Amino acid sequence: MGHDVRFFAAEAPPEASGLETFQFSSWSRAYSLIREANRPGKDAATRDRAVVAYHGYRKVTFGKLVDALTRFRPDVVHFHNIASVISSTGVRHIAQRWPVAWTLHDRVTFDAFHNEWQTWGRTNHSWEAAIANSPSYFARDSLGQSADPVDFITPSHWLQDLLQQSPLSQHPSHVLPNIVSTSPAAKEITREALTRGLAAKKIVLAVIPNTDYSLKGYDLLKEAFLRARAALAVKAPGREADIAMLVTTAKNLRYQACGIFSLPDLADRCGVETADYLDQSHMRDLYRSCDALATASRVENLPNVALEAIRDGCPLIATYVGGVPEIFGCRKLGYLACAESSHSLCDGILKVCIDSDRDDYQAALAERWQSTFDSEAVKPRLMEIYRLAIARRQSADADQVPLAGLITVRQGAAKGATGGR
Repeated sequence: MGHDVRFFAAEAPPEASGLETFQFSSWSRAYSLIREANRPGKDAATRDRAVVAYHGYRKVTFGKLVDALTRFRPDVVHFHNIASVISSTGVRHIAQRWPVAWTLHDRVTFDAFHNEWQTWGRTNHSWEAAIANSPSYFARDSLGQSADPVDFITPSHWLQDLLQQSPLSQHPSHVLPNIVSTSPAAKEITREALTRGLAAKKIVLAVIPNTDYSLKGYDLLKEAFLRARAALAVKAPGREADIAMLVTTAKNLRYQACGIFSLPDLADRCGVETADYLDQSHMRDLYRSCDALATASRVENLPNVALEAIRDGCPLIATYVGGVPEIFGCRKLGYLACAESSHSLCDGILKVCIDSDRDDYQAALAERWQSTFDSEAVKPRLMEIYRLAIARRQSADADQVPLAGLITVRQGAAKGATGGR
């Protein structure tokens, strides 16, 4: 950027970016508090107390955030999905003192712009609606009319279109894929151990968060997988056992007899002890060992799991929703299925896992990763956004506060841990 820059991150900075970094991570508990407030079965009084606790935590956390910013005195601030603790008033307060870039994607975006999440009657994710309906939520009031220089970063053109339809449309927006972690593989889960333990020749991987079964389409994916097994049984009796599905959930799915397994089965059958979730290193083992990653999301943006799979040469079977088609581009990365169609997903499973092999997709996956999603391809574009944000702020402040009073140039490499899942 012409000089080393002090960088304030709500999550970890780009790997080896050369930025001296302060990492602020106290925001994450806010999401767990609002989840708890909206957990099914709570009476109204208990729910009200939980919501009060959430807003109390949010206020305290924002105070800590401003204090950390004041002490660190960064050149540029990058917020990554922390709308649960920052109101528009807070964003304006920060933007008046520092150049700000804000990454918006996934849950935060759906909350902020009140789209599918408000109209999908078959889902019951009230905690997202509770955040969105918060009186001080940043997209609910006057940030859209603010002249403060805020740059928004989205991972897909689909999401950028939503931004352009929102009160934030006058602010600059950039399309930039998320930087995916490159933590080394654990090398504890091998293909041989998986196929032997799950008694199958081909394995479909499904990454389903424990809290998000409905929107991530587990029911649809299960139906598609069972259809694929039935089709194999008709085509070649006995071959249905050739294929299994591994779901990254700690729940006992009770479908082992139908070839659907979860993390407890991974421990029992393959000797791999896991927690309630798999860290990045073990996920890389699975991406490298399974025949395809299948996602059946009903609502999605640019899912990190798909980018992680591409990184490790794992073909994709994904539904045509949100920004997912942008991941595929025009390349042969797997199979893009019709949304809400178990028949189409079934066709994808059969095509990618039965009628072809991983090797058929490796060249396209490698080229797509290196040209578009590898950190070495993304980092220069991200640094350019920081440069633009600083330049815009310099212009805005030219007749007000000398920029030298806000900027501290330091030499040094990035500090803090590398981002994970």
